[in-house]
Amino acid sequence: MSTITLSITETRNNLLDLIRRAKNILERVIITKNGKPEAVLVSYEEYESWLETIEITRDAQLMKDINKARADIKAGRLYPYADVIRHLKKSGPKR
Repeated sequence: MSTITLSITETRNNLLDLIRRAKNILERVIITKNGKPEAVLVSYEEYESWLETIEITRDAQLMKDINKARADIKAGRLYPYADVIRHLKKSGPKR
């Protein structure tokens, strides 16, 4: 993943190519106006990923669960995959 910086004019003149590059090689484009960053062009896939990450980090219970899982892994408290699936099927969705 690379990032390039272009003026609004350069972006406008190369927009179709920049969209293709953002989509195919995940290149990010910082768009400047008078030399100052104004916007960023990224692929739709990357944008959706950012939205999902934001949604996860806003969920306090989910973040608590993730942090507990990280602590469990760090402490060596690992569970076989089959046990996890069995537990999930038994407990069902919480939401």
